[in-house]
Amino acid sequence: YKKKALIPPMEWAAEPLLSASAALSVNCVRDTLHLVWSSVAAAEGRPVVRYNVYFALSDSVDVNDVENLYCANVRDTVCAIPCRTPKARSVAVVAVDAYGRESLPVRSTLRAVCEPLQELSLPRIVASGATLVLSDVYGREIFRGRYSTRANVRGLPAGIYCLRAVGRDGKVLWSRNFKK
Repeated sequence: YKKKALIPPMEWAAEPLLSASAALSVNCVRDTLHLVWSSVAAAEGRPVVRYNVYFALSDSVDVNDVENLYCANVRDTVCAIPCRTPKARSVAVVAVDAYGRESLPVRSTLRAVCEPLQELSLPRIVASGATLVLSDVYGREIFRGRYSTRANVRGLPAGIYCLRAVGRDGKVLWSRNFKK
C-alpha cells in the first residue's frame, strides 16, 4: 500500500467506566443462592447496561479469572446460583457497557450453609414422549431418559452441565445449563 491506513477515532475509550452497583444482597434459600443488586443507570447517550456475575467457593472471588464467571451479559438485576457444597461462597457483580468494559465489582461473601444441590425442578413440557438429555460441558452425553419435572443430580461430580428436553422429532424443546 502506498499510504498507511487511518486508525478510526475511538471516543468511547476516553469515557469514564460505569459506576459499580450500590448494593448486593445474597440470600440462601434451600439449595439456591439468590442475588439481588441495585441497577446502574446508563448515562445519556450511552448504551444499555448489562451485568456479569462472578462466583467462587473461596472467601474472595477474582473477577479477572474467567473460571469464576458464572453469568455474562445479564439484563436483569437478579440471579440464582445452585449451591454445590456447604462452604464459604463469594460473589461479585460488575456492570458492563456495550464495549465490554467492566465497572469495579460489588462483592459479598456468604458464610451460611446451604444444602448441596441434589435435585432440579424442570418446566412442564406439553409435547408427549420428550426425552431428557444430560451432557457435560464438552457435549458428552451422560444420561438420556424419559422426561420428568424433577431431575436428580445427587451423584454428579462438581462441574458444569447442560440439561435438554428433546422432542420425538429431535428438536430441542428447552435447554438449561447448571453448575454443581
